[in-house]
Amino acid sequence: MIRKTTKVISLKIMKWVYFFAILCSLKLKYNFNKIKNYVNSFLIAVIMSEEKKNPSINIELSEEIADGEYANLALIAHSGSEFVLDFVRIVPGSPKAKVKSRVILTPDHAKRLLYALKENVERYENAFGKIKLQGDTPSFPMNFGGTVGEA
Repeated sequence: MIRKTTKVISLKIMKWVYFFAILCSLKLKYNFNKIKNYVNSFLIAVIMSEEKKNPSINIELSEEIADGEYANLALIAHSGSEFVLDFVRIVPGSPKAKVKSRVILTPDHAKRLLYALKENVERYENAFGKIKLQGDTPSFPMNFGGTVGEA
């Protein structure tokens, strides 16, 4: 987000500075390439100063985490100071379910996640069509609407 904003500002500045450089080179008979180099140096300095004000974060994703975990149920609990999201995998016909991942968030971050998820669902629906929910909230135990298999 920060880099995108910096690039947009830099591109706007660059357009005007190049326009000015062209005018100067035509009117004052300066070498356009020399002016362009000064402009590029100036823009690099502007971008670097912006990045110092708003440093970016490098996020590392290990192979193990990149594989992800499948979950078909999320349980949410909260206290006055945190939200706990448990992601569970339920196997049809099995009386047990296993929590595959637990994420603990501050209330502020939980709200940010809510907004980010809402925005991404809207983008998804704009690209692929509305997500159709199947009936009401499921009751427990869940058998996925089918018969329970026997061995």
